[in-house]
Amino acid sequence: MDSQDELFIDFCKSCKLAQPVDTPVNDTFRHANGTSQIDHFLLQDDSTLLSEVRIADVNPDNSSDHVPILAKLTLYLSKGKCSAKPTSPKAKFYKRPKWNKCDLELYKATIEEKLLTVDYKVHTTNKIEEVIDELTQSLHCASESSIPGYNKQGRSKFKKKGWSMNVKKAVKQSRKAHWEWSHGGKPADKGNALVVNRDEARKMVRRAQRQDNAMEREEL
Repeated sequence: MDSQDELFIDFCKSCKLAQPVDTPVNDTFRHANGTSQIDHFLLQDDSTLLSEVRIADVNPDNSSDHVPILAKLTLYLSKGKCSAKPTSPKAKFYKRPKWNKCDLELYKATIEEKLLTVDYKVHTTNKIEEVIDELTQSLHCASESSIPGYNKQGRSKFKKKGWSMNVKKAVKQSRKAHWEWSHGGKPADKGNALVVNRDEARKMVRRAQRQDNAMEREEL
């Protein structure tokens, strides 16, 4: 055990973190000076949440110095009604920052000023969340002072795409053919002219829809 291992153990103890109970001991990082195990799953409350932990074999296709570590995650879901409403096409959202209009000097200066007040000494997991929150707020503050209209809300311009003219024309013809078949006594004979006309009109609708879908895929 070297000094880095001791620091890692002390960190886990201070933050009340633990590895899954069946974590294997094997190297996960390989470099020119040697190998070591520096990749871990860490849990705070329940060390049994992850199981069947294993370290993947070295693969020639993996260009990273690290090898993946895998685990089985156990989840417990409770039944209940979902209170969240689906996002509507007119839902509000925050507009993308206009970085091309950003005052970069002011942005950097604001960040440097805010970072002077951040306490980076981390002793607990709660403190980690506080530091991350302070850093996030610093970035938001810098953006608000240097980017016009930052964090401005807008409305989605999404519009449901309607039928093309070809589909509309085919649907209109299909409805007409169906009306004629219905008012002609609804004959069942496939050789009847009204039945043939109705079925052919339906095929034209499906053909027009397939053509529209093909055009949409080409545009993507």
